[in-house]
Amino acid sequence: MLKYKDYQFPVGIVNLHPDGHLNMHLNWALAVGLIELEDIERVVPRIKSVKDGKKIMLECAEEALKEHRIEEAAYFHRFAEFFTSAKDVDKGKNFSKFIELFYSIEASKEIETFEIPYEEYYLRAIHLKPEIDVKGQIVWFGGSDSILEDFLAITYYLVKAGYEIFLFEGPGQGEALYEYGKPFIVEWEKPVKTVLDFFELNDVTLIGTSFGGWLVLRAAAFEPRVSRIIAFDIIYDYYECFFSKKNFLARSIFKLMLRTRASFFLNSLVKRQMRKDFTIDWLVNFGSYINGVKSPYEYFKQMEKYNVKNHKPTQITQDVLLLAGEEDHFIPPHLLEKQKEVLTNAKSVTCRLFTNEEQAELHCQVGNMKLALDVMKDWIEKKTPVKF
Repeated sequence: MLKYKDYQFPVGIVNLHPDGHLNMHLNWALAVGLIELEDIERVVPRIKSVKDGKKIMLECAEEALKEHRIEEAAYFHRFAEFFTSAKDVDKGKNFSKFIELFYSIEASKEIETFEIPYEEYYLRAIHLKPEIDVKGQIVWFGGSDSILEDFLAITYYLVKAGYEIFLFEGPGQGEALYEYGKPFIVEWEKPVKTVLDFFELNDVTLIGTSFGGWLVLRAAAFEPRVSRIIAFDIIYDYYECFFSKKNFLARSIFKLMLRTRASFFLNSLVKRQMRKDFTIDWLVNFGSYINGVKSPYEYFKQMEKYNVKNHKPTQITQDVLLLAGEEDHFIPPHLLEKQKEVLTNAKSVTCRLFTNEEQAELHCQVGNMKLALDVMKDWIEKKTPVKF
């Protein structure tokens, strides 16, 4: 049996790496059962840069295979892909190896997978159905660095509570990205419509994780079959998130370079920062890859599109749950109030700001995933009050 079926969510953050972004990702892996703590603690001290990660994770995968730990070997290949540069000729190979290994496990045969026709390629999807009476249907997708199997433990928690789950990867994610080379799109309503049509769904709860917190609002603005929306967590405006911790002068200079199309100077500035900062290096490299662009300048021009105006807030008429962490390393908590204020036509807006005391203060509540899932479940069942 795969461990996601009976996974016990840990509580608390483990300080694994001095870089906040990488530390959050490693804790996400722990939070949703992708990797064991002893495995992470053994390898993390060796990771000094993005380039180190691929080599180290592949070594761990080889070691796990020799010990016949197939599930662990599969996820080490998944993390090797996470660290693989967009310029690396191996980009995508470790995703394919992950799929090969994961679905070679006998227990994985019970996972119902689909290839949904979309434009000239396919969207990968998973269907999970409860053994008890179905309380409702949830359509779930990830963000900018996720694949379907990352969500098995957290979605199965809701399956056991009686919810039928449909997980899918859209453009810029998983197979659509690695196998077909399809980058992210702003018009997220297109893949959502395709999935709803394929499974003949109505009256669904639509959940978007991480960057999916922006995409979920955009999709629901155009899709009346979505009755409830959960942004896990909010994004509001990607550009504002990215520059929220920069001083006013730095933000102003950067915006001026974008507005005046000073690509040479902007690229030089960002590349210099990438050499100094692990997070910026990973964000710009991977962000450029998933958006199908070649330079930092092109990446930030693309990111400008993921703004509050483009998610069409006044067209959103459903019930909305907005989640945020008070110490999110990327999304400043004050954006929760901004996000709420623009949803002027929503049927209802419920906000939940997770705190340090709850050990859920970071991005996507990696320190207390069960609490976040219970909040979602209770809200769907109309049990959760508004809380800032």
